[in-house]
Amino acid sequence: MQRRSFVSAALGATGGQPSASVEYRSSTLELMNEITVTDLAALGPAATIIDVREQNEYQAARVEGVTLIPLSEFQERIGELPADETLYIMCASGARSARVAQYLEQNGIDAVNVVGGIQAWHAEGLPVTVGTAA
Repeated sequence: MQRRSFVSAALGATGGQPSASVEYRSSTLELMNEITVTDLAALGPAATIIDVREQNEYQAARVEGVTLIPLSEFQERIGELPADETLYIMCASGARSARVAQYLEQNGIDAVNVVGGIQAWHAEGLPVTVGTAA
């Protein structure tokens, strides 16, 4: 797991969408926990993975065993997250999940961004289920 610099983009009243303008100041830079997909896969099924992609993205391709909480529903469903575990946050490429992981960390929840998201997971040859979820 790595910590790297990332511009803070906390979830706002826009349902998790970033604001139209972002001020880039050194005071907005913070460190974020990140993990590669291969390191995450090595943790096995005990790792709690939260997928923040939308339902249609999840239905197209997904990692089995993840919990789907779409970004558009995230603020309403934040209470569903286990408070006593490290949460591994995944999206398609790692951008949305980075925002969510940063938000959770700022609110005292141990969260780790999955670098590259499901695209990296698939590219590494890790198992992905394709097609509509039952």
